[in-house]
Amino acid sequence: MTAGLALLGGALTVEALAQSVPPPDPSTNWRTAELRLLRRISYGVTPEDALSARQLGFSRLLETQFTVAEAASVESTVRARWPRMSQTARQLAQYNDDWQTAHDCKLMTLHRRCYGKRQLFEKMVEFWHDHFSIHADKVGGWLLVPYDRDVIRRNAFGKFPDLLMATAKSAAMMVYLDNAQSYAGNPNQNYAREFMELHTMGAGSGYTQDDVEALSKMLTGWSYQWDDTKPNHGEFLFDAEAHEAGPKVFMGQTYNQGGIQEGEAAIRFIANHPATANFIARKLTRYLLRYDAPATVVQRVAQVYRSTGGDIKAMIRAVLTQQLVMIAPAKYKRPSHLVLSMLRSMKANVADWNSVYWGYLYQVGHAPFDWAPPNGYPDAAEYWTGLILPRWNLSLGLGGGWWDGTGINIATLIQGLTTTAQVVSKINTMFFAGEMPTQDQAELRAYLANRGIDEWSIREAFGLTMASHSFQWF
Repeated sequence: MTAGLALLGGALTVEALAQSVPPPDPSTNWRTAELRLLRRISYGVTPEDALSARQLGFSRLLETQFTVAEAASVESTVRARWPRMSQTARQLAQYNDDWQTAHDCKLMTLHRRCYGKRQLFEKMVEFWHDHFSIHADKVGGWLLVPYDRDVIRRNAFGKFPDLLMATAKSAAMMVYLDNAQSYAGNPNQNYAREFMELHTMGAGSGYTQDDVEALSKMLTGWSYQWDDTKPNHGEFLFDAEAHEAGPKVFMGQTYNQGGIQEGEAAIRFIANHPATANFIARKLTRYLLRYDAPATVVQRVAQVYRSTGGDIKAMIRAVLTQQLVMIAPAKYKRPSHLVLSMLRSMKANVADWNSVYWGYLYQVGHAPFDWAPPNGYPDAAEYWTGLILPRWNLSLGLGGGWWDGTGINIATLIQGLTTTAQVVSKINTMFFAGEMPTQDQAELRAYLANRGIDEWSIREAFGLTMASHSFQWF
């Protein structure tokens, strides 16, 4: 906690801290297997979730996350606050404020991540959105909403080949990577290139520029219904007249089926390619387990991919074994993860997500669907560790009750807290599920000993805890 306490004391510069951000050693404090897993599969450990995790045990905790139903309160809030989220592309296209549709989708996403019971599902939705990244400003809200709902969410726990095909036939992806403007005699290579490099095989895996060119020709005519008088406006449409006829040689095979069939065949071939299995296995292991994905683990997960036809839940099980989770180093919370973990720990009632969105996530560059390049938000600690001061300000602001649109029932949180030991124990439970580093506890006791125990000293202690080095990792 030294970094957090130094914020008020002025003993440590932002520059010094930004250069000294090694992860905490989980083996020192995070000894409970169920809680280790809970940190990996959620946006923040709450006391209630921690109790449930201990009762379920490691394996049942993971399996429960595959089947748990979403909280009725979450679904009712989504319907009430963001009614457009259930509408079709054609219905959404009728609004004059398409920007608002996209913005609603962003706020709805934050709400689900914060309050949803399906925490692992939401984390996988985020993973697939980064993997099959699109930019809201380019595709528009009317295509973003069905992409999130009917493509990513519908397939997040399914099989990768189905998800891959769904993204390939998504109007949002076609607009984002320009395949909707790919015609016979003038194929656009953007989607075919990113399909190979970012979505499936990965760079350096054996495909060539000739393969990219061939795939782009095979996918000519893959478009969407742009005519707003049609009932399928905004949905997939194969334009046979725009498809380039003739044989194409792709990945050493000749395709001459013609029509939509040859594009579908090429996608299925790549979905079942060993390089795709390896690429997805490595990226999934990195996301869920550790930055330095071990080759042996990647190979094991890739084998699960091949043997199950790309079953996503089976791959997750192979990554999140108790043995692997217990030896995995901590990962650094990306900004949205940090915000959500704060809100979950403080039992915050966010009545207006705009303050969270505009007040922090947009400013630090981690708002949902706002990453312009096709490679998705970085999953790398070194990319995010320079944003120290905004994290501190955010932590102290929430602890102090200064976030607009966000309510904290401080009376309930501090009820019965009259001694330093009680406050530290409460903080340990609230923010670390009882596994707060002993050094942090000692420094917090020393800080409170000089302040006395009242509402504002406890608020400051909450803020300093969220600003602490230990809370930045999971």
